[in-house]
Amino acid sequence: MKRNFAIILPLFSILFFACSTQKNTAVTRTYHNVTAHYNVYFNGNESYNAGRKKIETEYKDNYSILLPIFKYSEENALKLASSDMERTLSKMGKTIAVHSITVKPKLKGNMTPKDKEFMKKNEYCKWIDDSYLLIGKADFYKQDYSKALRSFRKIITEYKTEETRFESQLWIAKVYIEQEKYKDAFNYLTELENDVRHPKKLDKEINLTFADYYIRQKEYKKGISRLEAAIKLTKKKDDKARYYYIIAQLEQKLGNNSIASDNFKKVIKLNPNYDMVFSAKIMRATVFTAGQNSADIKKELRKMLKDEKNEEYKDQIYYALATIEQKEDNETEAIKNYKLSASTSVKNDNQKAISFLALADIFFAKKDFVPAGNYYDSTMQYLATNYPDYDLISKKAENTGMLVEYLTVVQVQDSLQKIAKMSEQDRTAFIQQIIEEVKEEERRKQEELTSNQTYDPLDFGNNSQNNNNNQGGKWYMYNPVLVSRGKNEFKKKWGARKLEDDWRRKNKSVLNNIGDEEIDENADSTRVTDNKTVEYYLQDLPLNDSLLEISNDLIINALFNAADVYENRLDDGNAAIRTYEELMNRYPDNYLKLETYYRLHKLYQKKTEETKANYYKELIVIQYPDSKYSKMLLDPNFYAKLMATENDALNLYDKTLSEYKSNDYNQTLVYANEGIKKYPDSQAYPNFLFLKAKAFGNTGRQDSMVFYFKEIVKHFPKSDIGILSKEILTLIESGKYDYDIYKIAPLEEHYFVVIIDKTQNTTEFKFKLKLKVEQFTNTKAFEIEDENFSSKKSLIKIKTFDNQKEVESFYKSVIDSDAFENIDKSHVYFISKTNYDLFIKDKMLDKYDSFFKKNYSLTIQ
Repeated sequence: MKRNFAIILPLFSILFFACSTQKNTAVTRTYHNVTAHYNVYFNGNESYNAGRKKIETEYKDNYSILLPIFKYSEENALKLASSDMERTLSKMGKTIAVHSITVKPKLKGNMTPKDKEFMKKNEYCKWIDDSYLLIGKADFYKQDYSKALRSFRKIITEYKTEETRFESQLWIAKVYIEQEKYKDAFNYLTELENDVRHPKKLDKEINLTFADYYIRQKEYKKGISRLEAAIKLTKKKDDKARYYYIIAQLEQKLGNNSIASDNFKKVIKLNPNYDMVFSAKIMRATVFTAGQNSADIKKELRKMLKDEKNEEYKDQIYYALATIEQKEDNETEAIKNYKLSASTSVKNDNQKAISFLALADIFFAKKDFVPAGNYYDSTMQYLATNYPDYDLISKKAENTGMLVEYLTVVQVQDSLQKIAKMSEQDRTAFIQQIIEEVKEEERRKQEELTSNQTYDPLDFGNNSQNNNNNQGGKWYMYNPVLVSRGKNEFKKKWGARKLEDDWRRKNKSVLNNIGDEEIDENADSTRVTDNKTVEYYLQDLPLNDSLLEISNDLIINALFNAADVYENRLDDGNAAIRTYEELMNRYPDNYLKLETYYRLHKLYQKKTEETKANYYKELIVIQYPDSKYSKMLLDPNFYAKLMATENDALNLYDKTLSEYKSNDYNQTLVYANEGIKKYPDSQAYPNFLFLKAKAFGNTGRQDSMVFYFKEIVKHFPKSDIGILSKEILTLIESGKYDYDIYKIAPLEEHYFVVIIDKTQNTTEFKFKLKLKVEQFTNTKAFEIEDENFSSKKSLIKIKTFDNQKEVESFYKSVIDSDAFENIDKSHVYFISKTNYDLFIKDKMLDKYDSFFKKNYSLTIQ
């Protein structure tokens, strides 16, 4: 037993000293190199590779847009590897902590040049620089680029003799590309490539990184050249196929469809994963050039439609067929196939989006903006935000969407008015017929669904501006999109209404675009929602003069705004002229007549139709001689002067609004009066009147407030601010208008305040309050102040409490105590600092008393 112990002890000693990183000997170096590599580093590297493999195998490429060179460019792909990269970081940190040897070895005798170089090393465990490299890569995959850069730079500066320094340069370039620091990336890549000492195994990755660099900056030709160089160094066929696919996409962007087709053919020949092969076949069809024989391609695509394996890919096949038809100017067939593509796309939101987009672009190019708008709207529901030209598409969708909204309002109101004009008997019969047809339509759709027949849910129709002219309003009643838009537009402008002739006196929801105030009454909850009842259709009909006036106003506004969209957003002057003139023909004396005349004058002038342009100019000068439009037409410099004055008015209005929001109502009145006096013709004029009215109301001068609201309603009845002013007057008359200028601020500093008659003993009262404060807390100091509030009252203030909760607690502890013996408690409050500043300024006791009881009565019980 002793003999065994004698053997074990020396062995244990050897292992113990070998484990130490404080000794640098051949034994310790060997031990740490072996254990670092085959224990911790190996496991960390396995985790890193596992994470990369997840990205390569689990992340699904979107073949309809330009593929990235590296999948790590996709944020969703990186999420797949997050846990593996965390494990890598943990393992590599352990490798460095346990196995790093930085102490110098003790060499005996004279040192050779090789020995001297060895002594200069910063690290003597050969896996430490590899560990730092792996840490940098893992941080890169976690998108922590600053940490990644630190690791890569550490290798370059501290491990200058190791091969890892070259790979670190490459990864620094990758970081800079992700950060869009392209100049720095180029410098690192160029330096690395030109260094003849760099390992040749990096050449493929250098070329790929250069390709990424060029493609991101849209230098596609240079990107293609680098990809071709990388392909020559690539062994895996799946990787080759990917690079050929990207080259094909780039050639397509450059307009080289024939070369693109050849590269897609190379992808198919390499036979990578099914999705890529399928997409390559589809893309070959999309790069088909008009004039070529398309018969073989169409035949192949139709054959693919019949293959069961392609059931979920039918949307892409129909899209390819549509693309060919469009290039051959077979627009009807193209539209049909794009619709089939969108309707058969179940799981592929991206394909659904680009199919809708193709339809939208077709109608947009024809200036058929209504169906274009509907298709753009559908596009935006599915389009990924990283899709090329997303912002431009979004803008088209916004512009055409606005047009659709306005034309829909016209169509809805026209339909409703036609039905409203019928006799009651005819109207009821008409609605009954609609109900029967609605039921029949529901039955038909249900039968088509159960029998797997196809109906066209994507037919938005053409020229819907005039579709209702000979349909007696039925089109509106059938179309749920129009029904929704019509009702929403009505509610947005007028609020929820009952069929009452005095609707204008009813409270409604109106947004105040000055400040944050909103007048909100309970919406009408009695609406009928069953579209198979007569009442459902009657509830929106303009059956009296008031509702007919609303309907006409909506049409006037919608026609004018539709014309404005044509003119200024869609650059369709002819459509703008038609719509402005339709407005004038239908409503010759509408309240937008002057501006409509001016718009028509400018549009005809742009078309160089001087006769028409002069016709509208004369109408303005004769009918509106004092208007700014007349002055602009007669004085070439008037517009510049007007804009300068308007700019001055708006600057003053901004100052006025700022003072109002700061609760300085006296200064608000000063600025508002200045604006009213100096800028009576400015667009800001009614806004000055409005702020003046509000400022009067918030300083207790209600009669003056009412006067100026009435002035606004009198002179600007149709404007948003006129409508809002009328709403406020209605609330004032009903006693429901809220004059509160005070706000609840629970986290703000607060004061405890008592208003008492000067006849009472304030000195004794303050002494009692002081004792109560000391009982309340001994950890902080409070001040008790006595101020003059009015000729008959004093204000006792205790300050400063940290927040509402603290002052509430003190209030509850003192309000029923002996401190208030013989003291009137009717005016005991707590108040935030901001509210106190307002309170002490206007000294309107009743106003704060009302606010306090309304907001704090429950909390202080």
